[in-house]
Amino acid sequence: MHIVKMDNVKTPTIDLGGERIFELLNASTAGGGVKNHSMILLELDPGQSSPKVPHFHKHSEETYIVLSGNAEMNIEGDIFQLEEGDIAVAGCGEKHQITAVGNETLKCLAVMAAPFDMEDVFE
Repeated sequence: MHIVKMDNVKTPTIDLGGERIFELLNASTAGGGVKNHSMILLELDPGQSSPKVPHFHKHSEETYIVLSGNAEMNIEGDIFQLEEGDIAVAGCGEKHQITAVGNETLKCLAVMAAPFDMEDVFE
């Protein structure tokens, strides 16, 4: 079992200036050693996109759950407006990108099944 206390998640794993990624669950021991999915908390400042260009995964589905803020989700060139509580899924092979819109920071969870693998990111 692995418990993640959000008040302990203060430092981003990756900080790209306007895009902050907090790894919550992954295959490492520190990340809970999960085998079938991974999860990050993603924060985007207004106008920022993740990643900078649309991408896809051959082996993973990616689910975005909007916690706060507003977003535009680009999936295969179709643009969807998302707000708090909305969920978007990019299936295997679907090119996607999320962008923070409005005046507040976008916070969302991104869950990947199979777990995130840098070798499975394609433009």
